[in-house]
Amino acid sequence: MTKRNNKLQVTFTKEELNSLRKKAKKSGLSMNGFIRCAIEQTEVKAAPPADLPQLIIEIRLVNSQLSELLKIANQSGEIDTSELKTALKSNRKMEQTIVNIYTIQDDKWQ
Repeated sequence: MTKRNNKLQVTFTKEELNSLRKKAKKSGLSMNGFIRCAIEQTEVKAAPPADLPQLIIEIRLVNSQLSELLKIANQSGEIDTSELKTALKSNRKMEQTIVNIYTIQDDKWQ
């Protein structure tokens, strides 16, 4: 773990300090962490919504249920499976889009 024992005093206007606090809070980082990312020119994104993991779980549950319905429909041969296949494909694409948006790609972002 990096030992940080060098201090720097910086003076802000009230508006600048409020802006820094808001941006750090929105990113989910401490003000120190936010400033370090800015220094390293790391892109700082807003933290994902707290309920995002639950949303992804729900989407995956629906995907699983659609897959099971598709298996049953294929076995019986009595149901047109094209709509189920389309719904499953759409749901999987939506899940991947959400995961891609909120997955951190940059190694510096930690």
